[in-house]
Amino acid sequence: MTGFLIPVLLSECIADMNKIILCGDNGGTKTLLQIVEYSDDNFSVLKEQRFDSQNYSDFESLLKDFQD
Repeated sequence: MTGFLIPVLLSECIADMNKIILCGDNGGTKTLLQIVEYSDDNFSVLKEQRFDSQNYSDFESLLKDFQD
């Protein structure tokens, strides 16, 4: 896998302007993933996990492990 950053809006609650975002830093050695809630100009980490990138042949496999 090659390195990239991942900002993905997962859901948005328009009534109170909360956003749930998947963030990541993917590199040749390690991949860091977070699910973050953005509300009232603040970020709160809901889930965070580190992966050894060389253990995954593709990002989809890594993401499936993150979801479990």
